[in-house]
Amino acid sequence: MYDPVGGEHFNIFAAGLKTADRIVTVSHGYAWELKTTEGGWGLHGIINENDWKFRGIVNGVDTKDWNPQFDIHLKSDGYTNYTLETLQTGKRQCKAALQKELGLPVREDVPIISFIGRLDQQKGVDLIAEAIPWMMSHDVQ
Repeated sequence: MYDPVGGEHFNIFAAGLKTADRIVTVSHGYAWELKTTEGGWGLHGIINENDWKFRGIVNGVDTKDWNPQFDIHLKSDGYTNYTLETLQTGKRQCKAALQKELGLPVREDVPIISFIGRLDQQKGVDLIAEAIPWMMSHDVQ
């Protein structure tokens, strides 16, 4: 029974932290941040007691699996593998395939804007939300 805000409530996250053999976070920095009062959201005490279980993994891209020259996901539906030598034509073909897959008009002359991340103010989604009207006033997808 543990509620970081007070009271007697079952906290499944606290139970998970206590009973887990290992805990992996999305980065070394986030593993450190969780140990602080601000970043631990009331669970920093439990997190610090179980510090030995935590391991931050390095964010990034596996350059073997996601190498556009060998990426198996670029072998169908109009996508293509490409190298540094075929970069211009390969990326152009992949962009057209993505536009088609998303139901967008296939146009070389417009940028595609996307966001991959948590919908969290810490990740800047408030800035993205503020910029959307400006972005949409331009010719973008």
